Amino acid sequence: MWRFCKVVLNEKNDILLVDKRNIIDWYNSEVYPKLKAEGSKIISMDESLQGDYRLDVCRITDPESGKVIGIGSRIGKPPLEEQIERILPGNYWLVDEGTFTGDSIITLTKLLREYDIVIEGVVLGIVTNDGYSRITNKFGSNVIYYTVEPVVEWADGRDAIGLDGRVTPDEKLIPYYTNPQWLSLPESCQETLKQIWRITQAILRKYGVRLSWIVR
Repeated sequence: MWRFCKVVLNEKNDILLVDKRNIIDWYNSEVYPKLKAEGSKIISMDESLQGDYRLDVCRITDPESGKVIGIGSRIGKPPLEEQIERILPGNYWLVDEGTFTGDSIITLTKLLREYDIVIEGVVLGIVTNDGYSRITNKFGSNVIYYTVEPVVEWADGRDAIGLDGRVTPDEKLIPYYTNPQWLSLPESCQETLKQIWRITQAILRKYGVRLSWIVR
């Protein structure tokens, strides 16, 4: 369910609930048909958004320092280089549900150039101030957003169960209690995050979910 919920804080400090299904409907009914009518080819970074190819990409994070050390494939997906090799060289639009800093998109764009794959435009759902600045500086007018104005913070529905979406080099997810700053919270919230994670673990075990893919 977390894939369909974003809690967004805009520049006016308004808290908004963004249903990802609205982003999907907007993209599939307005953006995708327009791009295809113009003859554009599309690489999607999200399984819910149509494209000629899909890349399953996530940030690779050092679990000790919390530093993002690169990008790679999502857990259970082929290595990123293998995914890219399936894509024919040429010009493409890159599509994702959103970006926080723009780092992953810009890093991926540079990597794709090594395979003669040129990203000429980007489509995004939710975008923060930092992401807005970096992406528009790189792609200019060839950027399409769902959000009317940039946002300063967001929380994915997954955050509510205390689990970050970044992946370690050995392909594991990281609970937020190990570093509260990832959730823009003070260190005093660490014990609360631990309690949330204990509840989440109990629920996952109840339904037979193995926890070997999570850093503990």
